[in-house]
Amino acid sequence: MATAAAADMVLKLPARWAAFLRDQPESGMTYQMLTVVLKDGKRFERVPHVAGQIDLTGIEGFWKVPFEGGDIAQIVVTHDRSGPPRLRNEPSAI
Repeated sequence: MATAAAADMVLKLPARWAAFLRDQPESGMTYQMLTVVLKDGKRFERVPHVAGQIDLTGIEGFWKVPFEGGDIAQIVVTHDRSGPPRLRNEPSAI
């Protein structure tokens, strides 16, 4: 059984975003690397997405996904695997 902490490491995306990502190219076998832009302008870069979920399990420096599905304004498939996920507070054009 998954612990509460482990559950916080996985975010099931709202159906709208899961459907959008099904039509986007993969970054590798069965996964995509994303930039998630939040409604408050923050960006979460190099986010792994697999099967309708963002999963940060085992990624050092994260104890939970730092946003909820309703916070998402835009998702861009970037294929960026240059480092671990990071949250940027400054708005930026994609």
